[in-house]
Amino acid sequence: MMVPTPNDSVYSTGGVPGTSIDGTTLKLADVNSEGLKLIAGLFDALPTQTRLHPLGRDNVISYGQIVKFDKPLKGNTLFVLGAGSSGTGSGKAILTFSDGTSETVSISLPDWTDPTAYSPPAIGATGSTDAQKLAAYSADSTKGNGYRIVYEADGRLKWAGGKTTTKARLYYQAIKLSGTKEIAQIELPDMASSSSTSPPSNLLHIFGINAADVSYP
Repeated sequence: MMVPTPNDSVYSTGGVPGTSIDGTTLKLADVNSEGLKLIAGLFDALPTQTRLHPLGRDNVISYGQIVKFDKPLKGNTLFVLGAGSSGTGSGKAILTFSDGTSETVSISLPDWTDPTAYSPPAIGATGSTDAQKLAAYSADSTKGNGYRIVYEADGRLKWAGGKTTTKARLYYQAIKLSGTKEIAQIELPDMASSSSTSPPSNLLHIFGINAADVSYP
């Protein structure tokens, strides 16, 4: 899915009418990080026809829907861009490959306003080529909590108007797969039990999905 540029639209991540990310202030969490720019490029470069939401919105709330890719994704690592709302959003997703086999993976992303969720990489983007730098940077994110921050906005827009000063964030998760195959579709985690609460809690918002080959150390 293509990620809109900050001036294109307001990122709406609230599970219910309330607040949304101020897209006009959305930026890379570290504008000087070469590795982070490479990660962001994985999502920026995706064609619009792989947009996840049928109405063209910038994210979907995961509830077990199946997303079929017009062009299969290929790589030994799955990259997911998103955030939780009203708590951490996590669950099991099922990848189906072009050869008919499948693999189950775990997706878990922290709340979009969690002040403790800032998790910079422990190592930089090292290497002489972009591929090598991406490998070093993304391999780091598979350690520890398994996610890293990508974008950050200076505030949240209120549904009734106005803005808060609470920082809002989008994260990426790099998930190492069992091998390199073409991913034909993904069945997103079923968060029905979370969305049925009042108000909804622990929702998982997905903004983008891609895959790439990573040379793990």
